[in-house]
Amino acid sequence: MVVCSGNGFPRHDTMKTWLAIVFTIGLCVACEVVSDLIDFNLSWITIFGMALWAAVDSSKIQLRRYRSWISYGPVFLFFLCVLFGIVVFPWYLSMRHKIKSGTAVLKDRAINVAAYESAGSTSRARMFDRRTIEYATAWWFRRGGVSVLTIPIFFLLLFGTIGAFVEGGIEAFAYCKATLAVLGWWALIPLSFICPFSLLMPGWIWWAAIITAPGIYAADEGTASRGERIWTVTGTIVLLVCSSMFMQWGHGKIIGWIADRNPGAAFRAGVTGSRSPSSP
Repeated sequence: MVVCSGNGFPRHDTMKTWLAIVFTIGLCVACEVVSDLIDFNLSWITIFGMALWAAVDSSKIQLRRYRSWISYGPVFLFFLCVLFGIVVFPWYLSMRHKIKSGTAVLKDRAINVAAYESAGSTSRARMFDRRTIEYATAWWFRRGGVSVLTIPIFFLLLFGTIGAFVEGGIEAFAYCKATLAVLGWWALIPLSFICPFSLLMPGWIWWAAIITAPGIYAADEGTASRGERIWTVTGTIVLLVCSSMFMQWGHGKIIGWIADRNPGAAFRAGVTGSRSPSSP
């Protein structure tokens, strides 16, 4: 469904964004249910399938021609979907709907360029750039009467970021201790690729929720109503936070699985899983 806003610009039906979110969550739930029924983990097959479809489809619809924080080539989009599928995939579905319905903004179209360029840079790569942090912080604290809501949310996300980085460090340390005690030194080589991911990614995702919110809100100005932009920002923050928490939960499961291979050795190293050290 395509309707027109008061300023004459077409805007998309926000239900499409939420349908994309619900579809992605439903797909994840269905994957877990089927995996339990057949006693075979389908998670990675589902993730790679979603990522491959998005990569191929993005090439067909020429995603790179449009303004979006996921406006990348097929290869990079594939890896984004693999790493952050619960966020990127519904985002891609929503952007795909905009392109198909003709409401997506081309990169060379001058709609709110100043706001987009100043805010859009926050969503690319400079997540810890001083100017990016200053802009994002000012946005959260200078929302007028709405600041009574945005300021507490900012501090909630900030404390979540700090907590995620601390927990990531603890998990990385537990990875090393459990792997060394149960699997030996040889397993530390592949572990060196996992530890940085465990240490940085959850906290980085929480931080991304703080930094990207201003850019998301400003980018759709002129093509979406204020209510639509608020819902988009809220949905993005919720998805980012949930994906970070899901990632931390997954790390804990992996550590527990390693510890369960040899509960006694893991216990002596200070790490425990679901099995007690006395279990056979």
